[in-house]
Amino acid sequence: VKSFITSDQDHACLRLDMTKYGRKKRLKWMGVIQEFSEFPDFIDVRIYRVKMETGKEAYLITSLSEHEVSNDELSDLYHQRWGIETSIHFDKNKTEIENFAAKYPEGIRQEWQAATLATNMAQLLINDAQDELDKQQHTKDNKYPYQINKSVALGLIKDELPKFMMGQETHQQFYQRMIRLMLKYKEPVRPGRRYQRKRKHKHKYPINMRRIT
Repeated sequence: VKSFITSDQDHACLRLDMTKYGRKKRLKWMGVIQEFSEFPDFIDVRIYRVKMETGKEAYLITSLSEHEVSNDELSDLYHQRWGIETSIHFDKNKTEIENFAAKYPEGIRQEWQAATLATNMAQLLINDAQDELDKQQHTKDNKYPYQINKSVALGLIKDELPKFMMGQETHQQFYQRMIRLMLKYKEPVRPGRRYQRKRKHKHKYPINMRRIT
């Protein structure tokens, strides 16, 4: 891989020796294989160089041949992973789905399920609120398009979900009220705006990323 990075090739075929560096032992320890004989000693893979929008390069490795997926298709698949990464980022840093107050398994399961329920409901409502916001933006001449603030929306759901679950209002009333609230909290989308990530502290849950409640 290091040799490929320093070369001027766009793609190349590599053979990975699985007998070196305890690779098979790690696979067995992780539960991927049960016996060493189940896994081949060598794996042939393809490495591909991808140009990023920032000017930097990324290097993708796949076990699929060029006949199964072309370089252009592989690059497109790589860029589609962004939606998955942002979803995981939201769950870990905004929802703080791993930040448990309970100490026992049952309590942890309840917290996980409650956080998942709140996140799913928030996302469904955000989608509908965004549709309504898009309709409103057609009649306005804004410099930037706007989107619903997901952190605030999640905080609203967490505050109001217990009332909804206790049956204090109908489903329709809850839905309409939450859409109205979410429409009040929107933020501009500035294309191409990027900032270098600076880590000042080593907290697992950064203060500036925490959910708004």
